[in-house]
Amino acid sequence: MVAFIMQEAAEKSREIHVKADEEFNIEKAKLVHQETATIEAQFARKLRQAEVKRRIARLQVLQARDQVLDEVFEETKKHLKDAASGPSYQKLLDEIVLQCLFRLASDKVTVMCRQQDEALVEKAIMNATKEYSKATGTRCAVSMDSQHLGDCAGGVIATSLGGKVKCDNTLETRLEQTFELMLPDLRVRLFGPSPNRKFFD
Repeated sequence: MVAFIMQEAAEKSREIHVKADEEFNIEKAKLVHQETATIEAQFARKLRQAEVKRRIARLQVLQARDQVLDEVFEETKKHLKDAASGPSYQKLLDEIVLQCLFRLASDKVTVMCRQQDEALVEKAIMNATKEYSKATGTRCAVSMDSQHLGDCAGGVIATSLGGKVKCDNTLETRLEQTFELMLPDLRVRLFGPSPNRKFFD
């Protein structure tokens, strides 16, 4: 009988050990899973924070680049008046007025310019109307507007159809258009090629 009780006690002890080991393993797996989930959540949060910091840094770089481009534009704008006082200004006016005539393609055009450019623009109108007639085979009556351009570096504004159609060919407008066209090339020259850009055509 003692042997039977001892055997029962040994089996009970083994069952308790097995059950304790199972509960320990279950609890250990639960704790490992919880800690793993916590570590993964912390890692994901830190990864998001790093991504936000990277984007902020990229935005700051882009803002600094835009500021440099704005400074280049403003510096170039300061030198526009030099272009209007140089010896090649008459040729530039001839081409600007001719371009206005081709863009408007009208038989009556009115041209507005700075007050100090009146004589040069009248000469440009004569030259441009000859070229326009030669190129198109049609005549165009061009007159000077009684009003003058305000604060601008030079160039002209031409209108047709009683002012309904307008061609702004002032030096400032031409600079803005040229700047927009050259912006990609300027970025590459000033800051180098972008590592994120995949296509270059």
